[in-house]
Amino acid sequence: MIDQFEPRDIYYRYLQKEPLVVRENVYFSTKAEQFHLAVAAASIIARHRANVAMQELSQLAGRTIPVGSHKVVDQIAADLLAKGGLDYLGQFAKLHFSNTQKAQGLLK
Repeated sequence: MIDQFEPRDIYYRYLQKEPLVVRENVYFSTKAEQFHLAVAAASIIARHRANVAMQELSQLAGRTIPVGSHKVVDQIAADLLAKGGLDYLGQFAKLHFSNTQKAQGLLK
């Protein structure tokens, strides 16, 4: 059971470089956590792990790393970018998100 956040074809495109992709008996459901207890439980566990990971990254960076897309996030990304470049920022953020371009713009 997959909590569907993208159409099936796009989901499998994300996995195209993986050596093993399960395609049989795979079910997609939008808002699956509302209908399937296992999906709801997995969502809770994943959220907790994400929060712990953000705390760990904040300790590594020596400052709180917020999530989301707002000016505070952009400024912190710019500070991290200035400190160590794209590779350094990549330790704390997904570089393909729009915040990266915004952070680069703040440094100009």
